[in-house]
Amino acid sequence: PTSLFGHSTAAIPFSNHNQAPRNMYQTSMVKQAIAGRPSLVDTYRCDIHAHSLVYPMRPMVTTLGYEDTTTNGTGTGQEAIVAIMSYSGYNQEDSVLFNIHAAQRGLGDIFSTHAYRAELRQTGTEQEQFEIPDKNCTGKQNPEAYTHLSADGVVNVGAFVKGGDVLIGRTCTSLVYNQSGEQELSKIDRSVHLPRKPGVEGVVARVARYMSKDGNPSISIIIRQHRRVMRGDKWSSRHGQKGTVGRLVPAEDMPFSAKTGMIPDIVMNPHAIPSRMTIGHLMETLMGKAVAAGAIDGDATAFSGRDVEEIGDALEKSGYNRHGTEMFVDGRSGQQMEAAVFVGPIYYQRLSHLVEKKIHSRARTGPRAVLTRQPLEGRSKDGGLRFGEMERDSLLAHGAAFTQVDKMVTCSDEFSVYVCANCGTFASPPSTNAFRYKTEFRTKPMCTTCRTHDCKLAKIPYAFKLLTQELLAMGIVARMTLRPRDLST
Repeated sequence: PTSLFGHSTAAIPFSNHNQAPRNMYQTSMVKQAIAGRPSLVDTYRCDIHAHSLVYPMRPMVTTLGYEDTTTNGTGTGQEAIVAIMSYSGYNQEDSVLFNIHAAQRGLGDIFSTHAYRAELRQTGTEQEQFEIPDKNCTGKQNPEAYTHLSADGVVNVGAFVKGGDVLIGRTCTSLVYNQSGEQELSKIDRSVHLPRKPGVEGVVARVARYMSKDGNPSISIIIRQHRRVMRGDKWSSRHGQKGTVGRLVPAEDMPFSAKTGMIPDIVMNPHAIPSRMTIGHLMETLMGKAVAAGAIDGDATAFSGRDVEEIGDALEKSGYNRHGTEMFVDGRSGQQMEAAVFVGPIYYQRLSHLVEKKIHSRARTGPRAVLTRQPLEGRSKDGGLRFGEMERDSLLAHGAAFTQVDKMVTCSDEFSVYVCANCGTFASPPSTNAFRYKTEFRTKPMCTTCRTHDCKLAKIPYAFKLLTQELLAMGIVARMTLRPRDLST
């Protein structure tokens, strides 16, 4: 029957005991799992982004489909001791507790690599070359940025670099005309450097030299960064039980087995099991415990006939409870817990959704669009967080009017403008530099329509000011009625 499955599905242990959608989730998530080696030729590749596990493991519980089709033999995850229990309230809603000491020992450690490239382009008037720019180069950066370069202008392997450091020294020599109208040679610095962004740093892992598809000499620099598990990183078992790290807990505060003293690496919530019916997850934990005790082989091929009773008998022969449960002690109080806890080793995958690459926040200041003066969109541009219609409706329902003004005006595109109290149109502000612009000197704002100084200062969204002016261009006058702001109510 397993010949019905593709490679990803055939690698799921006890997949015939899972709900079908959970198997489908796993076939999608295994493609997101960070493997020990992302490719068999990864030492020659120059991918722009790549991740690899530092300490990959082969699973103890496998299937025939996995064994037949796995070629690199490094695995896509690690075996972790997982306890299923509610503990401290930080593993609700599919989050998990993570033993910080397990993380410090290397559980979930990954290498993230990023490639930076430079190509020499030769044109009729410009000649580029790899070298350390001299002091006469136009646009040369701070001398400290070039400290990691070797004599040929390329960064040294093993150097630790951070934002702003030059990786590849490159200059462009061209013919230009000087002030006398004569031709002379000019050198421009076109070096490749690390972006000046928070968290952009790493070790130079490799330097690759090659010819581009256009036949130009090219260089790729591979920067490697060691990343440990952080709160918010995504993990998953092979049964579609995905979750994020809710809290990193010290080992002394984690619960531990009263029988063996073993401290679990991960604590997942029992509410993740009943509605999803991932019985294969439980059976893999049970079999993993028996395999670790040397009581049974790890064949969990779907429809193979292995059942819970067979695994339970093997556990009992090894001195464990046949149901995989153990009495636990609360690490914070030292009191034994009232109920037995289901615990055992299971294969967990760290997925490529890293919180470090997704976390984003912004203060009131930051880059804004030129036209609307509203914050830009997107994490890469340090943009704002969208406050949409439904968020607006929520604040309206709560009666939080000032919070809504703060989010939609103050933190966005607040603009001060003078409005005529008589006709309701925009007025001219006071002249601060009358001599420069050759205008009438005024210490008060003035309405150019009514020729009056009875104007009030109003704070409005810049987008509204823009709309009003665009309507004026169509011959439509939008008039504003002013009233004093009453804060007493």
